[in-house]
Amino acid sequence: MGNQSPVKIWDLFGGSNEAHGRYTVQRTSERGKAEGKAVTEPGPATQAIWNAHLAGTGPGVGVIPIRRDGTVLWGCIDVDVIGIDHAALEQDIEDLKLPLVVSRSKSGGAHAFLFLKEPAPASAIQHYLAQCSSALGYGGCEIFPKQTAATEEQPGNWLNMPYFFADKTNRYGTHNGELLDLQTFVDFAASRRVLADELVPPRQFEPVLASERFQLPEIIEESSGPYQDSKGKDYYGRNQVLYHHGCSLRSRGADDATVASNLAEVNANRCRPPIEPRKLDLIIRQVQKLPVGEPAQSKKETIPKLPKLEPAVWPAPASIPRLDRLYGHHYVRGFVSVTAGPGGIGKSSLSQAEVVMMLAHIGMVEGRLSPRPLNVLYVNLEDDLDQIWRHFLATASHYGIDPKTLEGKLFVHSGQDQPIKIAELKKHDVRVWTELVDELIQFALANNIDVVIFDPFVSLHSV
Repeated sequence: MGNQSPVKIWDLFGGSNEAHGRYTVQRTSERGKAEGKAVTEPGPATQAIWNAHLAGTGPGVGVIPIRRDGTVLWGCIDVDVIGIDHAALEQDIEDLKLPLVVSRSKSGGAHAFLFLKEPAPASAIQHYLAQCSSALGYGGCEIFPKQTAATEEQPGNWLNMPYFFADKTNRYGTHNGELLDLQTFVDFAASRRVLADELVPPRQFEPVLASERFQLPEIIEESSGPYQDSKGKDYYGRNQVLYHHGCSLRSRGADDATVASNLAEVNANRCRPPIEPRKLDLIIRQVQKLPVGEPAQSKKETIPKLPKLEPAVWPAPASIPRLDRLYGHHYVRGFVSVTAGPGGIGKSSLSQAEVVMMLAHIGMVEGRLSPRPLNVLYVNLEDDLDQIWRHFLATASHYGIDPKTLEGKLFVHSGQDQPIKIAELKKHDVRVWTELVDELIQFALANNIDVVIFDPFVSLHSV
């Protein structure tokens, strides 16, 4: 048998043939995050595009992991924590026996890659990586693939690739705390490739002591039970199971870090479905308040009481303030409106068309309008500016609107140029960037913004 050709980096990162991303770094923010211009271009990331990426002679390349048939050859946990200790993350991965490969991301965070020997359903890989991220203490961070299905019109989201300008890259892989050159990274990543059938959830913890009455169930359903605590009292559901398990750990001497990591792994591996990160964090904090090495004391129940109920007194109609409807029935001043639905059905297209209608003071379907054209701040955290303007210009053309008449009323931002995160999960601590929220509010007030649209809201945070 002849010698096999060495694996190339584009072999590892096979993805969509429908589109790929290009990213040009233009500056570094005060927080150390690389910022620049991102565009989505049709067609696959070819070897020529990859070669320019590796040589640093063109924009960086981004690859969409999901393919038209809904399968992937790789996935990624995107830990957007600037300055993260990559060696510590790698050690956590090794401790959990996960087949992940760590690299530094464009912005100084971490990418934990999973590479597959054969294509596997995106949904299965997405679920597995979500379990891994929770076990690592970063539940709620972005998982690639973001989608479980792809179409020609909606091929999926792309991820910036490692080893841009490979000879002088800051997007390097690591192993055993050492920085890897390009071919060493590729060889190491290829050696970690697995079949989807070989994937197992992060390691299970040892059961609680047999002498205790509390036993951790293998599968914890959302409304499972009844279970019994150490005093024989019944309790139900995931939250109570995790809390009692945490109490058991605490009474046996578990410190704060052990409680946090243990409950995160149990949540990822045994709960169906897992508890969302902020609720898990609340349970962890409740357990961490308990004294170490002492049995948890049961709290006295406070029986709720019915509030005082009296016959209603009908107010005068004029005393009830009218709703200030800005556009149709959906947009009301002072209220939060949500457009929700499955992916790929046109939510973004609808909101972008509504933006143009608000600016032009035209009803798309019905006649209910505000007394004047509206000023709008539109923040799209997934699409590049070219794609955003395609929708705006198409809407204006369809309705015969001259874009020049709309100037000065619209403010547009693409998250591909600079992401906006108002809240982030750092280990098990939620950090809300109130300073950024205040800046947004002050900007809206200073520019007489009537409507602010974030699309999609899930990309506005990593909680």
